Amino acid sequence: MKKTHGFLSRMKTAGGRKTLLSRRRKGRKQLTV
Repeated sequence: MKKTHGFLSRMKTAGGRKTLLSRRRKGRKQLTV
């Protein structure tokens, strides 16, 4: 069972990495949703 909007799938794409960075800026400690 793979999560399509998982953490690793986002790290592979440049756009996904941007969302992770913006999310980290908001002060979220848990990146996986």
